[in-house]
Parts: sequence; structure tokens; C-alpha cells
Amino acid sequence: MLEPPDFLSRLLEKGGNEVIGVLLLSAWMWWLIGERFWFLHWRLPALRARMALAWRVERPEQPSVRLRLRAVRCALLDAALTAHFGTIRTLTVVLPLLGLLGTVTGMITTFDLIAAAGSTNPRALSRGIDAALISTIAGLVTALSGMYAGTLLRVRAEKEREHIASLFD
Repeated sequence: MLEPPDFLSRLLEKGGNEVIGVLLLSAWMWWLIGERFWFLHWRLPALRARMALAWRVERPEQPSVRLRLRAVRCALLDAALTAHFGTIRTLTVVLPLLGLLGTVTGMITTFDLIAAAGSTNPRALSRGIDAALISTIAGLVTALSGMYAGTLLRVRAEKEREHIASLFD
């Protein structure tokens, strides 16, 4: 079995520049996902408690003012709750496309080898196909894992939205 640094260096060597792009974008995506989980677990409860306390202390008597203030506070909490969701979703779409770009460039390299050397060298052909498949699988694996985590975040955000709405009743 390959050690992680050796595996990573061979993956980068075989996969080409597209794999480097996939790894960089997936690192960014996972940083954003981690930040969102941290926010939901640590920051949101404190923010929710402060908003609920402020609502109890300064709750306006006029119904129209109370409704507008409630809508503003719910919107502020919702914006804080769903920050980076669009970026995470975009990255989960871009990552497999970047892997597909690696597939296309790997196949072009393979066809160039076929044109230059003929189809008599299977080892050279397998190198190009190998690079194409590595970038494809890197893009797909990172995108699927990001989609899973993004779905978990969206489900948690929906539950929190319901809880937030009940704070200002």
C-alpha cells in the first residue's frame, strides 16, 4: 500500500494540472463546509439567544412595527445561516466539470500519441487514459462528498429556520 505523501505525489504526477485545480477547489469547498458546520454548532446558538433576548426586551407594542422588526430579524438570521451555501453548491457543480476537462485533455494526449507513434505502444496509451481517468474520478469524488455535506447543511438550516421563526412570536 502506498503511503499518503507518495500516493498524493503520484496522483498529482499522473493526473496533471486539472487534478491540482480539483484539489485546490475542493480544499476551498471543504473549508467553507467546515466553517458552516462550526457556525451552526457554535455561533448560531449564541446569536439566536442574543436575538431572542433583545426581542423580549424591546418588543414593540404596535403590531405593524412588530411585524416589520420580526421580518428584519428573521432575514438577518437567515442570511447568517445560509452564508456560503451558493458558493458550496457552485463548487460541487464545477468540480466534476474540471475533472471532465482533465478527461478531455488526457484523451487528446492519448490521441496525439496514437497519431505520432501509432497504436503499437499500449503503455504510452495507458498513460494518457490513466491521466484522464484520475482527473475524472478526483472531480467526481470531491463533488459527491461536497454534495452530501451541502445537503446536510441545508437540512440543518431548514430546521433552524423553523426554530428562528418561533423565537419572535
